[in-house]
Amino acid sequence: MFLKELNDSEKNAFICLSIHAANADGRFVEEEEKMINEYANEMEISVPSEEQVMTIEESINIFSKSDEHIKKVVLFETLGLLYSDGVFEKAEDKFIYDYADKIGLQSDIVKEQIELLKEYLDIVSKIVNAM
Repeated sequence: MFLKELNDSEKNAFICLSIHAANADGRFVEEEEKMINEYANEMEISVPSEEQVMTIEESINIFSKSDEHIKKVVLFETLGLLYSDGVFEKAEDKFIYDYADKIGLQSDIVKEQIELLKEYLDIVSKIVNAM
């Protein structure tokens, strides 16, 4: 939704971060793979091969230097990915809070974004059900 705002380095870091996030709970499900492909299409990049995926530390290093707006965009989009399979596991919760802390976002920002995402998903569900 907001990924076009990222620069080329951030786009590559985000797609790699997404792959790590999708694997945070030890399961890489179809919904997550589909969203990663959609993210790549939105950013007009390709999904890297397994050997091309940068480490989580490399992604963190890039985003720790980004401005707060970009950090929040990446947080929101990553949360969307983690919620895409309808289940938010403890391992995913730990992943997102650890990631946010390492790039300099406070836990209250994560909590706020989680609540906003839940509200957004609830509204989308209501719209779909009304059709």
